[in-house]
Amino acid sequence: MRVPDSDLKEFAVRNAEGTVVGYEPAGFDLESRNASDDVEGHGSHVSGIAAASVGKEVFEGGTGIAGTAPDATVVPHRVFYWERQEVTYEPEEGVEETRELVVTSTTTADILTAIDFAANELGVDAMNLSIGTPPLPPQANREGFRQAYRLVVQDAVNAGSVVVVSAGNSDTALNKGGVFTVPNSVPGAMSIGATGPNRERAFYSNYGANELSLAAPGGGYETLAKTLAQDTEWAFPTNLVLSTTPLDIYGAAYAYFAGTSMAAPQVTGTAALLAATDSSLNPDQIQSTIERTADTATGTDRGELGAGNLNVAAAVESADSEN
Repeated sequence: MRVPDSDLKEFAVRNAEGTVVGYEPAGFDLESRNASDDVEGHGSHVSGIAAASVGKEVFEGGTGIAGTAPDATVVPHRVFYWERQEVTYEPEEGVEETRELVVTSTTTADILTAIDFAANELGVDAMNLSIGTPPLPPQANREGFRQAYRLVVQDAVNAGSVVVVSAGNSDTALNKGGVFTVPNSVPGAMSIGATGPNRERAFYSNYGANELSLAAPGGGYETLAKTLAQDTEWAFPTNLVLSTTPLDIYGAAYAYFAGTSMAAPQVTGTAALLAATDSSLNPDQIQSTIERTADTATGTDRGELGAGNLNVAAAVESADSEN
């Protein structure tokens, strides 16, 4: 993957909270950008959590971090592309502005094509989708994209691929009043919530009875204030998830991120380990093993964490004992 030139950061446009909302068109040669350019490190971070390997120097004497399945092969599928869009944002608190900026964008068709290609052309054992929509009202079902996801995800599972999806970071009770998100809220997809170091639901993680498969470490505590505090057992930022990032963007090979995006690849890596442990396991059996061996959180119902907290060792030991 080619990372963008370091001067790209000079053209970033940020909102009042410091979040990048796009790039100045004058400083961004749209035609020269590659579709694989990583402008924020999200994909690199997720990939590292799933399958980063260690054992040799990777940066200034460090041997890196170990992913859940360090011997797995990562096959990245970039579904976002560059385009000019009218973006409305607040450059200052309470001040709204609309400008044409260069942003990354995608469509449902792009994502569905990637899922289908990974499962039916490449035959991957497990795929990770750390992406998703904001919470949508039940009326959005009329648009048909949820049904399209259901059909394509189920076809991928039938083809032999475990499909793992982040549950979303909106602190929303999914399915309450018909609210849903995709691609996680479709049959066949494993929907993954996020927990903190204390194994309780992170403040941002979506939840909901019959909506989460299970949860995995995503970083952060039950509240934002506790997450940012320095007097906890895991002071900020060490209560987040450390993984790989593009050196040209961060000036460091590793950084702390938080989100259900960070939780999902740990489940994906576990699925890859189970497939390697017992090649006869089908996706339904892998999902069942991961959920069955999860650690149920004391005093927390399934609406918060689904089957419970991911237990990688227990899942692998269970698959190995059945060989």
